[in-house]
Amino acid sequence: MLIASLLGNVFNAQIVQSIMNLPDDATNKTVIWDTSDETVVLVNNGEVKAVGSGTAKVLASAGNKRAECIINVSAIEVESITLSKNIVNLKVGYSETLIASIMPDNATDKSVFWASSNETVAMITDGVIKAIGVGSTIIVASAGDQKAECVVNVSAIEVESISLNITSLDLKIGESRTLVASIEPDDATDKTVLWTSSDETVVIVTDGNIKAIGVGSAVINATSGKASADCVVNVTEPNGIIYYTSTNNMVVEPYDVDAFGSAIISNTYENGVGTITFAGLVKKIGESAFYKTNICIKSIAVIF
Repeated sequence: MLIASLLGNVFNAQIVQSIMNLPDDATNKTVIWDTSDETVVLVNNGEVKAVGSGTAKVLASAGNKRAECIINVSAIEVESITLSKNIVNLKVGYSETLIASIMPDNATDKSVFWASSNETVAMITDGVIKAIGVGSTIIVASAGDQKAECVVNVSAIEVESISLNITSLDLKIGESRTLVASIEPDDATDKTVLWTSSDETVVIVTDGNIKAIGVGSAVINATSGKASADCVVNVTEPNGIIYYTSTNNMVVEPYDVDAFGSAIISNTYENGVGTITFAGLVKKIGESAFYKTNICIKSIAVIF
């Protein structure tokens, strides 16, 4: 019995044939070849090819003659693995592909297993790195007993600019308005906006919602990262209003325009109701306000 070891090489069938001691003048020299395990070796006209690790017998028969050869097939081990890059710098949300090269090229098993030392920073699937969060991690590629590493550094996408939909605003006490902040670039890692008021006795702000609470001016500031934007807010007293009805359904002009403690802006009569609008709050209605008017006022309602 012949014993041979293979690493994917072709075994010389003449050795098997020679140990069968076939005479040169044999009438039938036809040799029939077979293998005990085709997952280990294949045989074709005496040429033996290793296809998997293990042990198998190659059988040869001619007439009443038989011969065997035990074939031990060992794997061609991976000797080295290298990566296309040793250091990769990425922004959060971006990707890059690593390519693994294995030697020798005819290694039996060239499967590569990928792992990340910190998957909160970057994950890897079949060589594709996906940046998840700020920090550093090590990508390890393994093949057989060999390993290769790549350091991945992930940084944030910084906010470059911030703008507001309104940059100046006039409000009356008690009025509210909403400011909307737009941030560039759109894929910035942290788009959190911090809102502040330069004078909270005039205006207060919460998540962009501003409310006028006192007379004066204040600056609303929106900050994201190192970028900021402002809106100037001027607050005045609300308009005072007097509603009235008259006997002839017409405008009644006050006799004393200074009797209300605030200047009159307009005086209209529509749909059976008169409306006098003042520049500020109506602080009083003097005795001479509607004195000596030609038309009688039926009723008055004052909004302070």
